[in-house]
Amino acid sequence: YFYALFHPPLTFFQLLAFGSAAVLLLVASLAPVLVVFMRLMITVPALALEGYSGWKAIKRSAALVRYDPGLGILYWGEMRLSFLLLPLFIIELLILSLTSLPLTLHQLGEVMRHGSSGQIAAPPDSIMILSQILTFLAGSLILPLYSIATTLFYYDIRIRREGFDLEFMAGQMEDRR
Repeated sequence: YFYALFHPPLTFFQLLAFGSAAVLLLVASLAPVLVVFMRLMITVPALALEGYSGWKAIKRSAALVRYDPGLGILYWGEMRLSFLLLPLFIIELLILSLTSLPLTLHQLGEVMRHGSSGQIAAPPDSIMILSQILTFLAGSLILPLYSIATTLFYYDIRIRREGFDLEFMAGQMEDRR
């Protein structure tokens, strides 16, 4: 912002370069947030399935998704979980944009009818109710998928890092004796 304030872009190329740099800086600033978010998502299975509580569950989650340089970048827990949840996030955005379609169409109609400087009327209650019902249905379909994906990722990372499947099978063999 300060660079653009003192040296405003004058040509299209400068504007494009400035916009690209701003987008790259925004994406780079979101990386630490993504790491923390992914570590906290694995905290819930550690709470529910392993019986940890509080900070122990957070430490367990961080240990599960830690970066191991010997395995490579694709075995980094946050990276794999974010790739798993990215399609769900995109699907959720598409569905939620469709749920707000009745409200958006009404607002566009009002702008076309009255112009951008005119008084825009509030949408009728029927459109608001329809939009809220569609949002509820979309959320009730998408949100359980996040829990399923997180739990599947939790078991996957436990199997890959700790041999959980071997431990589980050994426990079943001991129960049979």
